[in-house]
Amino acid sequence: MTYASTDPLLFGHDPTPGIVSVHADLSGRALVWRREDGQVTLERPRFRSWLYARDLADVEHLGPRLATHDDHTPFSARELPGTPGRLRYLLTARDGQALRRAVLAGASQRLGRPITSLHDLSSYYTVGPTEQYLMASGRTYFKGMGFDDPHRLQFDLETTSLSPDTGRIFMIAVRDNRGFERVLEARRAAQEPELIQALVQLIQDRDPDVLENHNLMAFDLPFLIGRKCMASPSTSAGPAAPPASGRFRTAAPPRTGPAPAASDFT
Repeated sequence: MTYASTDPLLFGHDPTPGIVSVHADLSGRALVWRREDGQVTLERPRFRSWLYARDLADVEHLGPRLATHDDHTPFSARELPGTPGRLRYLLTARDGQALRRAVLAGASQRLGRPITSLHDLSSYYTVGPTEQYLMASGRTYFKGMGFDDPHRLQFDLETTSLSPDTGRIFMIAVRDNRGFERVLEARRAAQEPELIQALVQLIQDRDPDVLENHNLMAFDLPFLIGRKCMASPSTSAGPAAPPASGRFRTAAPPRTGPAPAASDFT
C-alpha cells in the first residue's frame, strides 16, 4: 500500500516513512528514530505542546503574553469552529509545563481552591507529550514498511512462581525476525542476576525496533522489574534496568538506534 492510497485522517497527513520509535517531553523536544535501508537514524525536532480548552478563562491572567493565532510566541490561543461549551480553543506553548502551570494557576484563582492537576478540570483535553507530537505533526509509526521491515524481537520468561516475591526466573527464550535464537538459563538461584543482565545486554546488542511478548505489560515486564529490584534494591533504575524499560524512558535515550516499542501478543 502506497502513501498516496491511504486516508490521511487514518494514517496521518505527514508522509515520512520508516518511523519505528518516538519519544517526546513537555519541553517541546522530540526524538524520532527512523529505519531506512537497514540503518536507523535519529531526528530531534521541536514541537509546541498543546491542549484543548472550553474557554480562555483560566489563561486570561497571562495578559499580553497570550497571543492569538501566533505559533512563534510563548503562549498562543486559536479559536476553532464549534458552539459555546465545546472544546473549541487550542492552546499551545513552547513549554508544556509552563502552559499547565498557567492553566492550573488560573483555575485555582477562578475556583477559589488549589487545583493541582488537569484531571481535576473537565473543561480541558490533552494527551501525553509523545502523542501530542504525533498528532500535531501528522506522523505515524511504520509508514511505508512491510511486516518484516521493523526489527522485531520476542522473549518469554520461565519462572518458578507467578509472583516475583515468591519465585524467580530460571529460563528466557529469545528470538527475532532476523534469524537470531537463544535460550538463557539460570539453573541456580544465585545465577538469576546474571541471567537478567544477559537479557539486557542481548537486547542492547540486537537493538530491535519492537519488543514482542505474550503478556509483556501484565506479567513479564513487572516480573523482571520485581526480580531486578530484589537483586539490587538500590539500583532499580538506570543502565541496568530490565529490558523494555528504555521504551518508557524518562531520561537519556539508548546509545544507538531506537528504543524498542512494546507489544503484547493477543
